[in-house]
Amino acid sequence: MPECDTNYYKTCREMAGLTQESAAERLAVSVRTLAAYETFEREIPMTMVDAMAMAYKAPGLAHYFFKSTCLGKYLPNVSLPQSAVDMGFQTVLAHGDVERAEEIIKETLSDGEIDPGKYDALRTYKNVVALATDRLLSAKVYADSVLSECSA
Repeated sequence: MPECDTNYYKTCREMAGLTQESAAERLAVSVRTLAAYETFEREIPMTMVDAMAMAYKAPGLAHYFFKSTCLGKYLPNVSLPQSAVDMGFQTVLAHGDVERAEEIIKETLSDGEIDPGKYDALRTYKNVVALATDRLLSAKVYADSVLSECSA
């Protein structure tokens, strides 16, 4: 795991209102093991990340774990909305991004081909689609988090 300014595992645990002791008990590990996971002194098994995400009601933790791996570059960026209003705003922004991407691709493919002169437009299209994806996934993760709280 990479070194980072924010210890996301610890932050998620604290946001769930759990001490290391209570979290370790829920996760069936020792406090020492949990501390080693939180400080990246010990590699966290995927099954433990899943258990943490469920125990802390933090589905974004799993995304963080995978984003931190060498394959993380293939995953969208997720920034968790801080409220239901923010979730809705992310969705509205994503809708605007999709409309913009649609216009770009219509213009780019108007003659049915993508020649080198259209590569800049294609790059813009790709970036706008990526932004829409990031926003929609962020909103979805927030909704998952809210729904996981009501099913507990």
